[in-house]
Amino acid sequence: MLPHGKILLVANPTSQSGRGADAAHVAATDLRRLLGADALDVIMTRYAGHAREIAANLSKEYNTLVVLGGDGVIHEVVNGLMTLPACDRPVVGVIPVGSGNDYAQSINMPADVSEAVRRLVRGNRKFVDIGCVNGEYFMETLSFGVDAGIALDTVERRKKTKAKGFPLFLASGIDQLFHHLELYSYTAKFFGVSGEQRNRRLSQVISIPERVGREVEDAAAKSCGDDVSVTAAVDVAESNSGIELDSDTEFGSSTELDSGTKSDFNTESASVEKVSEECEEETAAQPSVSASRYDDVEVAGESFLMAVNIGPTYGGGFRVAPKASLNDGLFDICIAHPPLSVPYATMVFLLAKNGNHTGFKQIESFQAQEIEVSFDRDLPIQVDGEPLPMADSYHVFMFPSAIEVIVG
Repeated sequence: MLPHGKILLVANPTSQSGRGADAAHVAATDLRRLLGADALDVIMTRYAGHAREIAANLSKEYNTLVVLGGDGVIHEVVNGLMTLPACDRPVVGVIPVGSGNDYAQSINMPADVSEAVRRLVRGNRKFVDIGCVNGEYFMETLSFGVDAGIALDTVERRKKTKAKGFPLFLASGIDQLFHHLELYSYTAKFFGVSGEQRNRRLSQVISIPERVGREVEDAAAKSCGDDVSVTAAVDVAESNSGIELDSDTEFGSSTELDSGTKSDFNTESASVEKVSEECEEETAAQPSVSASRYDDVEVAGESFLMAVNIGPTYGGGFRVAPKASLNDGLFDICIAHPPLSVPYATMVFLLAKNGNHTGFKQIESFQAQEIEVSFDRDLPIQVDGEPLPMADSYHVFMFPSAIEVIVG
């Protein structure tokens, strides 16, 4: 059940090309009908950053904060709430009215407003993790490289085409892969790397015939804004990959990071050494996480993308980290190493829609509790679909079980 006390509904009226205002009216009417006329107050956001301000200055009379909009307004609310003491943070609910709605998918909240309200009132709750990168909090995803370019490209493309969901992200994806597939050198320290979960991948590279590459390109190029062609493009990728993959398949063998030994990172593209120094002493603002069954590694390598996920999806439902959990205290990390030609990268991109990309040798997946990373030059960066300012380095750490959310 919902906690006792008042609800504040914070709604973005401009979400989904103005549909947010109508959706907020429907949601408010349904909530008042189910809970009483005095159970709810409503605030419509008026400018970028307004939801962050509302959350940061939330009155203690509100026990529940319901966010109506897309991932962007949820991101703002999370950043506002994380400035409050943990004991003062309200329960958070989500009514998804956005272009991607990835966080809503992660907490199983439906796109239908009235059904989302019913699940909110039912009030099943759980605590979820929140990440932080250079002072910016995030609830779902952080990424560097071509996939960040895709996420940021969708903002302008959505304004021009009014597209949304998978067709929107697919159109941006094809454009970025064909014109902006760049390789970046990086150095990184991964703290608290789980030996059990790392490097589940095939033992050999899966070769893709040139014919298949052309078929994938053709099907993908026809898919922009067309759900039928979208399905055809994904089908071409899956049927020609030479393997049958699903999100529960495990690949290869995993090797524990024994003390003083080298790990089994992809040695074709990265050199890995044990970090000798201890992890820096945690400040009072950072959570304490036990690292008894984890190790720390230092990496130098090259990547087309590096994704750091709390939830399994981003980009309108792409399951980039298909086994990610919102409340395990760990980031699920996905790195795409060279070599990746445009046809190969396009196939991997399409397979990622259903989480079927993790078997490729170039795709490295593992978990860690904390990350420090720097790149050789500026590159696209997104955090929950929003741009992140460039910096010399990026420090990413976790606040486990930081916010209580209502789940479907």
